Amino acid sequence: MGLVNSVRLTFTALLLLTGLALTVSAVYRRRTFCRHLCFFGALAGNYSMASVVELRPDGPTCRGCAREACLRDEAASLPDACPMLQRPRALAENRECNLCLKCLRTCERRSLALRLRDPLRELASVRNPRIAVAGLAAVLVGVVAVQNLGMLQVAGTLERWMGDVTGLGRQGQLSVIYLTALLLPLFLLSAAARGDLRRAALFGYALIPLDLGAHAAHNLLHMLGEGKSVWWVTARLLGLSSPLDIPGGHPGGSMGAALLDASTIKVLQISLLLLAAWGSFAVARRMRHRLGGAGSILPLYALLLVLLGLNLWLFSVPMALRH
Repeated sequence: MGLVNSVRLTFTALLLLTGLALTVSAVYRRRTFCRHLCFFGALAGNYSMASVVELRPDGPTCRGCAREACLRDEAASLPDACPMLQRPRALAENRECNLCLKCLRTCERRSLALRLRDPLRELASVRNPRIAVAGLAAVLVGVVAVQNLGMLQVAGTLERWMGDVTGLGRQGQLSVIYLTALLLPLFLLSAAARGDLRRAALFGYALIPLDLGAHAAHNLLHMLGEGKSVWWVTARLLGLSSPLDIPGGHPGGSMGAALLDASTIKVLQISLLLLAAWGSFAVARRMRHRLGGAGSILPLYALLLVLLGLNLWLFSVPMALRH
């Protein structure tokens, strides 16, 4: 629908999301919308599992404590309860915690602490891997890939070829591309796990570092390739002189608002992607004892190699800024 190029559509989308959040919050408790309905909440939850910080309780300090807000799920109505409907004394994952630190401030025993950690540990040792989290990790592979695909300089050629082959209009083509991008990684994940849901759930957690790296690398192009636009748009909003010619585009072409040259940005993107891939392979290696040995992890290695190869190709092909 061209949302990225339309202030009106962007505002409408934000308004709808905000309205939906307020409506759900009026019916259900606390952060129900963020936890169960919002795609951005799910995305942030997955990525938070690879965070370098965590909020965790100290078991011995909690022992014997009868504080209701930490003991019972139904204590969510208490004023000092967790806004994310968690029991702080049993907190073992980052995914359902948004680090509001309310529990840390209200804990009388000072049991909870915010500390640095190995960012791969939680992914490799998750107690109860969930197929929904793994499925989202696979879908995010496609989300990032289709974002990159739309920015390729050859995207127009690919669209014309697809139109000639299928006879579909632009909306039909985009629908096919998006659905394929979302479903293909799910199929690959299922194939690597040979249809075993428990194995697929574990495999999916290993995709999260690669997801995070690919997503960060994609947005690195926007941040470094369009960085000057932040000041230009702000200056125009304040009525100050600005070199931004709306709707004529950035002065100096598509990279006229860049903070770094295109080749430097490309090197940074590839480096970030390779670092993230190393993280995914490290998580897979740590999982091998849970899957029955080194041989059982080979299909996951193969899946990661395929997805890494796809992302390396997408990031190596020249891209054009859309905004």
